[in-house]
Amino acid sequence: MRQNKEYTHVGLGYSHQMMFDRVEPGSRVLEVGCATGYMTQAMKEDLGCEVTVVEINPELIRQAQPYAKLAVVGDIEDSAVWNELGSGYDAVVFGDVLEHLKDPWDILRRSHDLLNNDGKILASIPNVAYYEVRFNLLLGRFEYTSLGILDNTHLRFFTASSVMRLFEDTGYRIAKFDRVYKRARHRILSKFVPNLVTFQFVIEAVADDSQTI
Repeated sequence: MRQNKEYTHVGLGYSHQMMFDRVEPGSRVLEVGCATGYMTQAMKEDLGCEVTVVEINPELIRQAQPYAKLAVVGDIEDSAVWNELGSGYDAVVFGDVLEHLKDPWDILRRSHDLLNNDGKILASIPNVAYYEVRFNLLLGRFEYTSLGILDNTHLRFFTASSVMRLFEDTGYRIAKFDRVYKRARHRILSKFVPNLVTFQFVIEAVADDSQTI
């Protein structure tokens, strides 16, 4: 995996590093939900990519703008935003974004038109079947938090099987399906109970030409 300690220090977490490692040098990328642009900066400066960013928060996108070819302020579910994006991207990145959307199925279907023929979707999505969430459910608790799997801005929740269906039902084939673990021992336990100890999923998906959507 390509890793840059500088970008790790400024906020490129493990799931974002996994997606970053799958971006081809010199490629054209759309990053949805860029926040302050820590991954945008890494893709531009380390890989020489041309990056378009979309971010709903105008305060955050101002920090990402110096590293972006084009910065679009707005909600990806707003048609006005799509009118500014163009097409021909080698990769569209949804880093911890799809779970925040009202209709991620619609956004993924529409994303086909953004990609070139060999383009791919890169996404990280939290696992609601993580053992801490399950334990709290056994105790009758489903409490939203400011961060994490039960972030109070999450509108959708996914397990391994529903993540796979999300992409398959929207016309993609999952080329790589990886898992993020919070602790080293979870990687060992994953041999026996993978869905219990997975904190996030990282997906690389490409268009499935056998499907009609």
